[in-house]
Amino acid sequence: MDNHIQAMKKSSNPNKPGTTVTPTPTNGLTIDGTSGKVTGTPTGLTWNGDDTEQTVNIPVVITKGNEKINETIPVVVQRDLDGDGTPDVSDDDIDGDGIPNEKDTTPRQVTPLDAGKVNPTNPAVEGQPYTSNEKVINPNKDDATFTATPTNGLTVGTDGKVTGKPTGITWTGDETSTTVNIPVTVTRTGDTPVTVTIPVVVQRDLDGDGKPDVSDDDIDGDGIPNDQDPAPRVNDGLTAGKVNPTNPAVDGQPYTSNEKVINPNKPGTTVTPTPTNGLTIDGTSGKVTGKPTGITWTGDETSKTVNIPVTVTRTGDTPVTVTIPVVVQRDLDGDGKPDVSDDDIDGDGIPK
Repeated sequence: MDNHIQAMKKSSNPNKPGTTVTPTPTNGLTIDGTSGKVTGTPTGLTWNGDDTEQTVNIPVVITKGNEKINETIPVVVQRDLDGDGTPDVSDDDIDGDGIPNEKDTTPRQVTPLDAGKVNPTNPAVEGQPYTSNEKVINPNKDDATFTATPTNGLTVGTDGKVTGKPTGITWTGDETSTTVNIPVTVTRTGDTPVTVTIPVVVQRDLDGDGKPDVSDDDIDGDGIPNDQDPAPRVNDGLTAGKVNPTNPAVDGQPYTSNEKVINPNKPGTTVTPTPTNGLTIDGTSGKVTGKPTGITWTGDETSKTVNIPVTVTRTGDTPVTVTIPVVVQRDLDGDGKPDVSDDDIDGDGIPK
């Protein structure tokens, strides 16, 4: 510990020539035999509490012949706790730990380097740009520096906040969030480096639409709402939801199927039928409508099946084509009664 001499003065000035000055060096201080001034470097002092100075008394014996005088030279020594050459009374960082006295809770005790870690409170969303609300690294010493190890697309920027875009995370099962831990090392000359880990909660976004799964009403992005999706985490392909009509049509007569024959499993679909033999699919009701015409009958046939091709499309899905089979009953005489229940099939007035 170095100490600062408050004053340098000629301390012993005998009033008779031929005298001898003999000092006793004390705490590193003595009297120079030529100049008569106190010289040296104060050492070995014991300081107590908040002492900022103390007096070192240097014994001096002055002799001339048989005459002898004992004298004590007092030297005020100012304390320099951190040994930086600046006395404590005028040092703005008494303990030299890098923390100014007014910010230091223990200005006379060296405080170790601390990262001032703060965990971010706002979660990140997988694949989306992110900045933490908080400054997560707040070193307790102004001249400290820090280095973050980028992890899964996230790091800590020069402003002390987490920044980046979460990527490369491996998810398991129905997980909706995980924690990415970012190592950060804080360093400062003269201090032991400190490494901390900044945990960032990352919310899963299975379909990559920017909405975290916890608040996404269609987690897998297949167009089927979660509450209607038997597999909400599996992207289902487009289906037509085909239903065969149960009521037969009669040749030449207006017809509407009892059932809605096209029931796509996703909203936002487009249904495009190919009208066949006068029958088609109504775009609003999804039922078969029309009047069977143009059918070629052979021999004693009483019914035939008309197959209506229907293509279901939706943006982002592979189109699906199905065929809707409609049974058409023959009406040979066109009286509106199908042959199977007509007691005069040919309408010639002679019962069959």
